[in-house]
Amino acid sequence: MMPPSPAARQNEAGAALLTILLLVAVLAIVAAAMAGRVGLASHLTASSNGAARARAALMAAEALAVTRVAADGAALLARGSAGQDYGMADGTRLALHLADGGNCFNLNALVADPLVSPNLQRPIAIAQFVELAVAAGVARPRAQALAFAAADWIDGDAIAAAGGGAEAAGKSGGSPPNHALTSADALTDLPMLDLGDWARLRARLCALPTHDMPSINPNHLTAADAPLLHMLLAPGDGVSAEAAVRALLTSGRRYGRVEDFWAAAQNAGLNQRAGAAGQIRLGTRYYRLDASARVPGDTMPTRWQSLIDAGDGQSRPRLIGRRIGIFAGEQQPLPDGGQMGRTHG
Repeated sequence: MMPPSPAARQNEAGAALLTILLLVAVLAIVAAAMAGRVGLASHLTASSNGAARARAALMAAEALAVTRVAADGAALLARGSAGQDYGMADGTRLALHLADGGNCFNLNALVADPLVSPNLQRPIAIAQFVELAVAAGVARPRAQALAFAAADWIDGDAIAAAGGGAEAAGKSGGSPPNHALTSADALTDLPMLDLGDWARLRARLCALPTHDMPSINPNHLTAADAPLLHMLLAPGDGVSAEAAVRALLTSGRRYGRVEDFWAAAQNAGLNQRAGAAGQIRLGTRYYRLDASARVPGDTMPTRWQSLIDAGDGQSRPRLIGRRIGIFAGEQQPLPDGGQMGRTHG
């Protein structure tokens, strides 16, 4: 048998080298893929840990808010010092703001309490919703259509009411809820509600766990909240509603009695709308906590909005609702902290 020639030996060596290079290339690709997976896993782990830290911080903030409401919630709102900024030991930054959670239009008021009068829509509440929407910048025909549709959406029957027609499937394709709302965000399922109207209305709407008519505390309102008074007050002849309502919300003006507010409104040339007599209050039952937590390394904070029921005097404050996300129109700059101070942990 003849030994391989030099040329054949060179071909075999070249083939072996090519095989080794191919193996090295495959190993490099596998290593790169594994490194990418490890990096992704590390990133996901860090994100998960960051989210867990943010949740823990926000749950602690809720517990703190419930405690403060029980101790002196009304006093905090009265002196305008319901904002806090915390720096926690792990570097997490907490921004908290406590507000009057009842200063809004309660959408569930569009329908009477089903235990009292099942499926009965409230014309007075519908009319007030229209005035609120118009004052917020929604065209009156659209405001009327939206008010009737929202009431029809909330009532407990499956019959389309006059002017409502909300029993048809909404934007989501699902059936209407036909029960009290747990969040005002459910209103976005109405076909006639567009993004522009929603942006104008969202900050002034809520869905409280009651069918009571909206109850407004004028001592906790700002000029941006004027539509909440427009829905309760009608201007007399020759009176500018805008100027009259602004006069009632003059910075620093506070009312010691409900009667003082109504007297000021009358002096400004404003009259009570139907049913509005009992809708001004000076106490606070529901508190809203706007909270955000920013964990080191996160580009965006985690935001929660929580609703606290202060109780009726017989029960202690408790958390009754929570929304997670970014809430357009509701996040406002926090005050410096006032008498609550700025705490660094």
